[in-house]
Amino acid sequence: MHYRELPLDDAMSHCWLDSYIDALDPYRSYFTAGDIASLQRFDTQLDDLTTRFMPDISPAWIIYDTWRQRSHQRVEWTRAALAHDPDLTDHETIELDREDAPWPADEAALQDLWRRELEDDWLRLLLADEPPDDVRDRIRVRMDRLERNTDDFEPDDILELYLSSLAGCYDPHTVYLKPFSAEDFAIETQGTLEGIGASLRIEDDMVTITEVLPGGPAQLSGELKAEDRIVAVAEGTDGEWVDVIGMRLDHVVQLIRGPKGTVVRLQILPADAVDGSDRKVVTLVRDRIDLDRVDPTVEVREVADPDGGVRRIAHIEVPAFVGEAHPEDGDPRPSTTQQVNALLQQHGDVDGVLIDLRSNGGGLLDEAVSLTGLFIDRGNVVRIRDGLGRIERLDDEQPGASWTGPLVVLTSPYSASASEIFAGALQDHGRALIVGSTTTYGKGSVQTVLPLDDSLARMMPSTRGQNLAGALKLTFAQYYLPGGRSTQSEGVPSDIVLPSPFDARVERDGDRPHALPADAIEPVRFKPAHDLEPLIPALRQRSMARVQADPRFAAMVEWGEELKAIDEANQAVLSLEERKAELARRKARREEIDAILGEDADPVLDEALAISADLAARLKR
Repeated sequence: MHYRELPLDDAMSHCWLDSYIDALDPYRSYFTAGDIASLQRFDTQLDDLTTRFMPDISPAWIIYDTWRQRSHQRVEWTRAALAHDPDLTDHETIELDREDAPWPADEAALQDLWRRELEDDWLRLLLADEPPDDVRDRIRVRMDRLERNTDDFEPDDILELYLSSLAGCYDPHTVYLKPFSAEDFAIETQGTLEGIGASLRIEDDMVTITEVLPGGPAQLSGELKAEDRIVAVAEGTDGEWVDVIGMRLDHVVQLIRGPKGTVVRLQILPADAVDGSDRKVVTLVRDRIDLDRVDPTVEVREVADPDGGVRRIAHIEVPAFVGEAHPEDGDPRPSTTQQVNALLQQHGDVDGVLIDLRSNGGGLLDEAVSLTGLFIDRGNVVRIRDGLGRIERLDDEQPGASWTGPLVVLTSPYSASASEIFAGALQDHGRALIVGSTTTYGKGSVQTVLPLDDSLARMMPSTRGQNLAGALKLTFAQYYLPGGRSTQSEGVPSDIVLPSPFDARVERDGDRPHALPADAIEPVRFKPAHDLEPLIPALRQRSMARVQADPRFAAMVEWGEELKAIDEANQAVLSLEERKAELARRKARREEIDAILGEDADPVLDEALAISADLAARLKR
């Protein structure tokens, strides 16, 4: 049963229809307003059609067929338009994000939108240094691919999209998986892939990185992050580039995956790019990605404190929460908790500890609980409540703590799930000061994968000689911290917020459509180890003074404002010369900011260490 007991009624039918249309045409460049008006006949009918004894899912095909016809029209229109060079001298603009734009009024408006999108694509390729003679061929290849993808969409693909649109109305983590998607999901969750170590999704016809998996080539390179987009893939060090814009995700994955030890090159449009032509090339060596092998690291830094002394702070980076492993062909590998405990024993003479979770997207819940136990003397860490209101407690039951001294936890919008439980529990217990972005990612929901009974096949067509059933990835519970709050949507807020230029561009869980709302339950009875609240104002004031005096933070703030202005403008000019001038201005300013920051600078870490030294000095008093 889903955590939210929402009925399949007319309201859900309305959401289902809107979600399916958005899944097919997220940027409103295929359907016209007339198409949408015609499809509204299904607005309150999908629930009734689906709950019949013999479910009727024909709307999935009717709606898809409308999109398919528009897709073919776009291909033919674009092929005809490619006979002539576009006019790149006028002062027209194009709306970049059309998620909330009105539907084109008619076919004439639709074709005008296609013309602007063609000119924008042409400009992006030219500005990315694509040879002018090749631009037309690149766009023609994309149209050929769009035509193939449209025609190759099989019944199980349509059904997966249709049922996942319904599932997403409950929450964004509930998804229907057709059998082949379920098999891929099982491979990923069992812990080994041969590729680059990144989770991907399609967004606006572009392959977007949703998560960089710890321990994989992508993470080890340090050159890729969530929200980066892959626009082309090449095999080896000198293979030809394959444009992947508009390519099906499973086909892109086939290009990226390959034998261990081989090279793959990716053309990346960074998340903080100032323009669609602002690309870079990342070269990776494919490897077998073992999700159980991620080691914490430690570095002891000497940091000045407010009393004129020097404090030794152990900076421990924890990239994921992984359990103990006993591979057949190697030595046992200790868990995250065992490794961090060993580091604490080795450096027990430091004045403070800084746990860095900025790149930690989660991992094993049991590890988050046991790692929390290294810093508290028994007590609740997290509770799990399901849709029926049943609550399971996960406590640290081991007496004593490995480190009882000053503790700071550094987080970011990429700190998610288990890392949020660790940070939030320590915050509730008064054991740690949370420092970093305004808040963490905010994923406080719990999923399970349920294989669907073969009886479901009665509503599914037969494909490749088998009836489709698949599986359902279902949200069934939610996490709650000792103080009663959930990490869902709101995440774990920082006690001291440090500037970040990427905060506004990172989509947190609460920003996603139909995300579970934040809520709370009764707190458990516990006595916090410390009351850090009285110390926070003075620590925050000292931090603010350092941040304001640091030109690196000023540069980061300025760049954040630049990115915010780009996003809020939400448009690009379709003049080549104007676009070149604007891109040159932005790139020049970015180079100036990079020069201020320095090649390997990490001002956020430096400030977190300074806060750790301040905290150590005040607690010693």
